Amino acid sequence: MVSSTIIVHGGAGEWPKSKQAAGLSGVRQAATRGFRLLQQGKSSIKAVDAAVVEMEDNPVFNAGSGSTLNLVGQVEADVGVMDGRTRMGAGVALLRHTKNPISLARLVMEKTDHALLAGKSAERLGEAFGLPKANLKLPERVCQWKQAKEAWKKASLAIFLEI
Repeated sequence: MVSSTIIVHGGAGEWPKSKQAAGLSGVRQAATRGFRLLQQGKSSIKAVDAAVVEMEDNPVFNAGSGSTLNLVGQVEADVGVMDGRTRMGAGVALLRHTKNPISLARLVMEKTDHALLAGKSAERLGEAFGLPKANLKLPERVCQWKQAKEAWKKASLAIFLEI
């Protein structure tokens, strides 16, 4: 019998105390979702996809619906996936409307010869395969971006940002 393990992490950096419990709960839920699929005999790629979707759907994480905004206030989500068994891998970048970027990366890996697709081309592929779209720009992240923007101005970074 082969034993299965799944490990997920909720990102690097320091978490505010007010979000630590939600982050820990979210990591546990993601790991549990993926592990259940492994126990059912599903592939590791399906388990990873499911675990990451769980995190992308949880706004406490900087992924999917919780994505931090870039310097100009837009979501530009990116993710990569690799399959150690087949040695295949692919990534997607600069996504603004794809609900679950991990599922699109998996689709690129499994259905195309590309290693990386970005922006509108990647999102069009997701649409062609019926992947759901979503508004990933949440009000909480907009508020955080506005606060950061003010700090950048004070730090004289505005010259680079033209904001």
